[in-house]
Amino acid sequence: MKSVIVYSGSSVLSQGLRVVLANHFHILGLFESLEALEHQLLTANPDLLVIEMTRGISHEQLHYVGTIAR
Repeated sequence: MKSVIVYSGSSVLSQGLRVVLANHFHILGLFESLEALEHQLLTANPDLLVIEMTRGISHEQLHYVGTIAR
């Protein structure tokens, strides 16, 4: 089964995605902070990374997350 990590600033959105994705993916984690997401990505290698884009996420942060997710 493929794995997924979800980042969202909204716990309601995260929980909704958990319900939808759980039938098709192994959920490695739901994160509401970029620091926690980055820490998890240093040890986990998900097949899919879902990131809610908000004004609080800069291009540099997204690039860094993409770099460590490889």
